[in-house]
Amino acid sequence: MLEGYLDAYRALALAKCAGLSQAELAVPLAPSPMTLGGVLKHLAAVEDDWFTGDVAGKDLPEPWASVPSDLVDGWEWTSASTDTPSELHELFGAACRRSRRVCAAVTSLESMSVRTDDQGEPWSLRWIYVHMIEE
Repeated sequence: MLEGYLDAYRALALAKCAGLSQAELAVPLAPSPMTLGGVLKHLAAVEDDWFTGDVAGKDLPEPWASVPSDLVDGWEWTSASTDTPSELHELFGAACRRSRRVCAAVTSLESMSVRTDDQGEPWSLRWIYVHMIEE
């Protein structure tokens, strides 16, 4: 059920951006500098960070692996304006496919993440699903 809800939100994000040009994806949504392209790239980043990084304990794939450490927080929001719609859709789609593969290999929603928070505590897969639905 949790994966179903998350998949519904994944599909909704793609549907809301379907058919938009690069310029339209880069329009700031007042009153913030947030763009729809930035939303897609951010969603791709959190998919990879939570599922590939935290649940599976694997190194993050590109483009995240090459982001300079001083730009990590927020880079996906600002760099999205230079990405084409097809690049953004594929980036998000690929991250979601990796997430699904990671989750398919986990046997229980109570399984704990490999990586931990700042206090050394892991997250359950159930908690991560709920957090991603909220995201």
